[in-house]
Amino acid sequence: ITPLPPTAEAISANQSFWQRAESPLQNVVRRLAADKPAGFKIESRFSKALNLRREPNAPALWTGAMYARTLNSWGVTLQQNDQFKPAAWCFQRAGELNPENVAAQINLGYNEKLQRADKSAFGLTKTMDDQLAAYRNWQDFLNKNGPLDEPQYCYQQGVTFAQGGLYREAAAQFLRAKQLAPDNFSTYLWLAQIYNAWQLSDAALELTATARKLPGEFPNQPASQVELANAEATANFNKNEPEAARRVLETTMARLPDDASLLNIALRLYLTYQRHTNALAVVEKQLRLTPDDPTALNNQSFIYLQLRQFDRAIQLLDRIIAAQPANAVALLNRAIAHFQSDHLDEARQDYAALQTLAPTAYQASYGLGEIAYRQKDFPTAIANYEHYLAQAPPGTAEAAHVTARLAELKTKSP
Repeated sequence: ITPLPPTAEAISANQSFWQRAESPLQNVVRRLAADKPAGFKIESRFSKALNLRREPNAPALWTGAMYARTLNSWGVTLQQNDQFKPAAWCFQRAGELNPENVAAQINLGYNEKLQRADKSAFGLTKTMDDQLAAYRNWQDFLNKNGPLDEPQYCYQQGVTFAQGGLYREAAAQFLRAKQLAPDNFSTYLWLAQIYNAWQLSDAALELTATARKLPGEFPNQPASQVELANAEATANFNKNEPEAARRVLETTMARLPDDASLLNIALRLYLTYQRHTNALAVVEKQLRLTPDDPTALNNQSFIYLQLRQFDRAIQLLDRIIAAQPANAVALLNRAIAHFQSDHLDEARQDYAALQTLAPTAYQASYGLGEIAYRQKDFPTAIANYEHYLAQAPPGTAEAAHVTARLAELKTKSP
């Protein structure tokens, strides 16, 4: 997951480069220093009175900023490989090349703590805080400054990468944050979620087991227990151990019986992994808390469909549609339940109502086509199948079935 550490030869080659670059870099620093205001000299006051300003040395500024970012990045690599003193030199020189590079300032301050074997978080100065506030977002900050190697900021970079879908980069940052601050509960949860996405179930379970034993009250808070149950159950489902996943969820629900977020997570997992009987029990708990919740009722009707308990599904859907006549999901599910129960007239009415409500709903065209096919009304079946193919995503098994039906029907047409 993380990049391989640089070899001793690679470190030596890079350090040799920076030693050779020291003299030209010093020239850049001197050029930048020469552009600073001249204090309260007579010439400076005279220039100010005439509204004359010294133009900054643009090549020096650009060169300084570029090399500062690169030096800061190399310093982070050295620091992550316990090369603290060479890293400190990189951060210090980066700050001289670009005093606005706040990453180098933070890294240098944290480097001083690491050299004292102190891994606690680094506190910002007021100046650093103001400098950070000037950036639009983390991407802008990283582009201009290079990376940070401090536990709070490694964690924040990990969150930013994860939210942007850069999971490998996120995992590397979280692992570094965990190394520097091993008691940060949230770091373990983020890593467990990433490992679950990669089907690294054992690694995810190892993280959640460690997170449960962390000091402090945070692991025992209800929200933390919910997130741990989510990560552990997902890992067990991924390992094809559904009973272990069920035990995690049921134990947590027994501890937090009224936690709506936990019930939603349990329902989602049971539906995702097709544990419909377990899902039905969760929905019943939700309905005991909020008896008329339309989402829970829809979910219950969907589960009845999966369990082929069509009469129960229809009873629920009648209730939902009476309260919400324009509920497209409920209309579709009731149409399916009627169709599966051979109530073809009722199914046609629901499919037609859905088609009126949402003309591009290809599911309605499919259902109407199937009903017409069963009733040997082939022109109506052809029209609905053609409408389906014009709206539905291609390449599905259902689309292939409709294409085959159309070919069959067209050979029967006069």
